[in-house]
Formats: sequence, structure tokens, C-alpha cells
Amino acid sequence: MEGQMTIFDFLNTIQKPKTALTIGQKVYTVLRGEVTERVVEGTYKPEGRTVDYYWLTGTTTNDEELGTRTFTSKKEAEEKADDYLKNHLVMLSSNIGGKETHCYTIHRSADNKDLYAWYSIGYPQVGSEECTLFIHGFYTFQHAIIFETEKKARDYIKKVFMPENVKQYKAKECDLSHVDFDNLYPCKDGCDWAWAEASYTFVEDKPPVKYLAGVGIVERKDEE
Repeated sequence: MEGQMTIFDFLNTIQKPKTALTIGQKVYTVLRGEVTERVVEGTYKPEGRTVDYYWLTGTTTNDEELGTRTFTSKKEAEEKADDYLKNHLVMLSSNIGGKETHCYTIHRSADNKDLYAWYSIGYPQVGSEECTLFIHGFYTFQHAIIFETEKKARDYIKKVFMPENVKQYKAKECDLSHVDFDNLYPCKDGCDWAWAEASYTFVEDKPPVKYLAGVGIVERKDEE
């Protein structure tokens, strides 16, 4: 109702002393090349700390991260993320696409939400039999695994992806409109995955190089 005080309005009236961010305010966090819109849900100051901390939707931040990881301006956040994409090795989502893709769905009754899992078999690298398999499980980060041959990639689908996703949850195959490729970042040496989403623990920052991964050159350069 117009003129009625919201819970955020009420909390801000008792939020003392004044902080850099206010409850209910929209902010934008940057992780590598990704920008996420969030809302400030609360503030706190840990014992012994001199800066304010904030509970955001899905994460936390503090005053020291303002202007570096957390932004009040969407444009500034996007500029920060774009700078990362220009100066690091990234498999851009626009370059990802397989020659064969399958998508599956289940309904999670706990929150009345439809979930999707899929795999996509990448095109073979030029002059190589290596095959990149792109995967997004119902409860896993989106990632890519590189196999020596396409046959080994298909064996993995049969022995790992299908049992862990389709058979376990009795998922049904659905149309490909729910397949949404994300930017992928290189994983650390020794990790089973070659590429993964920005927030995956074993992702690391690497300088841009020309790298073929079944989808073409993923080095990004601005046009001169």
C-alpha cells in the first residue's frame, strides 16, 4: 500500500550508526568476469573489526570491498568484470556449443522449482581426437572435462552423468531451451575438471593465451 512503511524502511530507521550501505539497497558483486545483482539484507560489525560488514543475498561483503568487489553502480561493476575478461584466460559462453546436447529436468517440491541438468559434446579439436564434454548437473557447477577421444567422453556420460543425474532422480528429457552456457574458467592442475564456473573452488586465474578446447580459440582481444 502506498505510503506504508516496509520492513527495510523500518530496519533503516534503527540502523545506527549510519553505514555506507543501507538495508534493502541493490548492489553488484563481481567475481572474475561475472556480475551478480544482490540486495543488502543486514549489517554487522564483528568484534575487533573497524569496518562494517553486510549480509547480501547469497554472500557477505564489507566496506573494504566497496569499489573493488562490491559496487553500487552496475556500470562500474560491468567495467570491472569486462576488464577481467580482457586480461585473463576465459572460455566465453558465446564460444561454447556442442555438436550433440541433451537436457533433463526434475521438479524439486521443497521450493516448487524446476531444475535442469544437461551435457553437450564439443566439436573435436583441429588435428586432434580430444573431445571436450560440457556438463551441468542438477547439483554441480557447470564445468568441462577434456577426454582423449569422443568415445571416452560418451563412456563418461553413460557411466557417470546418467546414473548421477538422470537415473538417480528419474529425470525426464526436455527441450534445449533450458541449456544456458556460462563463461568457464581454467581449473588448477590436478583437478578432474578442465574448466568450471567462476565460483568453483579450484578455478584459478591465468593470463590469456590461445587455447583450443573443441569450441575454437577462446582468447579474447579487442578489435583494433
